[in-house]
Amino acid sequence: MREVSFTYLQNDENRVDKYFDLFGFDSRSEFQSIIKDGNFFVNGKKEKQNYKFRENDIVKIIFPEEIKQSTEGIDVPILFENENIIVLNKPPFIAVHGAKSYSGPTLVDWLLDRGYKLSDGEDETRPGVVHRLDADTSGIIIFAKNNESHSILKRDFQEKNVSKHYFAISNGVSKSDEFTIDKPIARSKNPVKMGIVEGGRRAVSIVKRLDGNDFFTLFDVKIITGRTHQIRVHLASENLPILGDKVYGMKRERINVSRQMLHAHSIEFFEPLTREKIKIEAPIFEDMKEALKKADLSIDKTTNL
Repeated sequence: MREVSFTYLQNDENRVDKYFDLFGFDSRSEFQSIIKDGNFFVNGKKEKQNYKFRENDIVKIIFPEEIKQSTEGIDVPILFENENIIVLNKPPFIAVHGAKSYSGPTLVDWLLDRGYKLSDGEDETRPGVVHRLDADTSGIIIFAKNNESHSILKRDFQEKNVSKHYFAISNGVSKSDEFTIDKPIARSKNPVKMGIVEGGRRAVSIVKRLDGNDFFTLFDVKIITGRTHQIRVHLASENLPILGDKVYGMKRERINVSRQMLHAHSIEFFEPLTREKIKIEAPIFEDMKEALKKADLSIDKTTNL
């Protein structure tokens, strides 16, 4: 168990959970988890997320002891590997990297447990990580094995030199075979959700209908930008929420699935050092195959992805 204490030096009219990044958290939800567990104190008293700082407040945050989970028995397909990178087909229900409020197994753990050497990353919980997928989203993810490759890949992602496509099963019927969603995304009034917010960061998704019926649609989605929850927020904004999405989806659905039906199926990028162009595709997992069957949809009908 680790404690961090400091004195806040100014009055403030904002809730404390607005400053999750100031306290070293990756997301507001991580910080809120600490607060919910009673590990956030101001002047010796437990406080809630709506507390507003006052000048000279003495703040203490207790980080629970992290218990590393075993990755034994977790099967992660390797799609491509050389001396600079390794590309995995991420299964659902496993996080890419650890976080202060998460102690479950991660892909980083899986790689390190098998002796892989990875780049330093942005911090000790994220070696090799150059981009992310939500824990319940499956599909292609790239890890860097050295710092030079990491730096170049990060730049390529930022400069949009990487092409990423996703399969998404949506509730609802698409009125168009192909359309572009260009709507800004930022954190919504609900602190655990993103939303379409005027003045937010620009987000662009190119959506192509692959198959559909009176209740469900299968899309290929190419993301031009890479905002948090981008595809989930964009499709929900078009009244086409992703099947199984517990945050942005429908409360009642015609079929039961165990997670959001979103899979990163294709990526095209440049090898960081040789600059050779590489295209990789990732097969969907059994749970998505079953969801397609229940929804009477088929990827076999798709062409030219």
